[in-house]
Amino acid sequence: MNSKRRVQMAFEHQCPDRVPVSELAIHSPTSSKALGREAFTGEGGKVKQVQRLMVSEGHRKAFLDKYIRDTIDVYCTLDLDIITVELNISENSSVEYKDLTETGWIEHNASHGTWSKYKVELAWDVALEVESSLSIGGVDAVRAFVEKLESEKNYVDDSQFYVLEKVLKEVGKEKFILAKVPNLYPIGTSWFPTFLEMIYEDIGLTKRLLLQYQLRAEAVAERYCRMDGVDAILNSGDWAYNLGPFISPTFVHELLVPPVKAVAEICHRHGRYLMKHTDGNVMPIADMFFTEMGIDAFQSVEPHAGMDLSVLKKRYGDKITFMGNVDCATVLQSGTEEDIFRDTQRAIEQGGTNGGFILSSSNSIYSAIPPENFFTMLKAAKQFGVYKR
Repeated sequence: MNSKRRVQMAFEHQCPDRVPVSELAIHSPTSSKALGREAFTGEGGKVKQVQRLMVSEGHRKAFLDKYIRDTIDVYCTLDLDIITVELNISENSSVEYKDLTETGWIEHNASHGTWSKYKVELAWDVALEVESSLSIGGVDAVRAFVEKLESEKNYVDDSQFYVLEKVLKEVGKEKFILAKVPNLYPIGTSWFPTFLEMIYEDIGLTKRLLLQYQLRAEAVAERYCRMDGVDAILNSGDWAYNLGPFISPTFVHELLVPPVKAVAEICHRHGRYLMKHTDGNVMPIADMFFTEMGIDAFQSVEPHAGMDLSVLKKRYGDKITFMGNVDCATVLQSGTEEDIFRDTQRAIEQGGTNGGFILSSSNSIYSAIPPENFFTMLKAAKQFGVYKR
């Protein structure tokens, strides 16, 4: 049984030959260790920095080709079942990178009239937007930004599908391909606090902004669904932290649920699945989250945030495929081999009854996780990875 069929059966709540195993992202240090060469994969700070440097020097295609090669090689070498692909940087981008150093860069978007400052922490392999024209300008700057977005007519740029097309051509018949749409709200931006203020101060502007995010995600989802070999679509973007959602359940229902539901409807119309990722504790909105949006799968299931896979499986396991649950915040990051084996076995026992479960970390294999610990999880998955009926 190949990976594609194995994961399809998990989504269909059947029991394939073994529990599928994969990761939404594997950052470069672990891929480099697995392949025995410097590899650029995942979403770490260094790979983002190298990408921007090579693009600014006119080597966009060279970077993307290496990223494709390294990604395919590490997922095949480690015998993982799902490859996640997102839009790559456009060859027609209006973004200019300035002041590129080891500690960060500034992005100027001529089309939107905005700029963002990024800081790189190489010790943690992260790159974060720390300041922008929107964070400084506040609601007035966001209003001008929304007006720019509303004036745009073309939401899809063909050159942004280059990586996905290459991955589909090479491994699309064997691996389950999960294609990521752009985020549906501005999580991870320096102006996210302004967005939270807008919810209470200008709900009309907030809805106009979210509609623009939704329209772009819908256009990308439609394109994905017309590409042979794309099996499912991923909507990422965290909704919660350890204690619960970032915003009230009322506003989650009014603002965040409808865009995901719209993307889910596109997926289902084309016979594709939709997976939602979020870290944190979504139990305060569980019924809304797992029954109203029409999602088919949920990735993360973060035990460190109080997400109990056995409870979720009992309540929603007939409708939702769960992916994740091996604790990356503590166990994978600093646990012993025995700890990792124990937590992997627990996740499989709790999630792997009657299908509908895919093993992964509770987020991704980021750079603070020692590669050997991830490899230990994979060994444990081989030992314990059998569904129970």
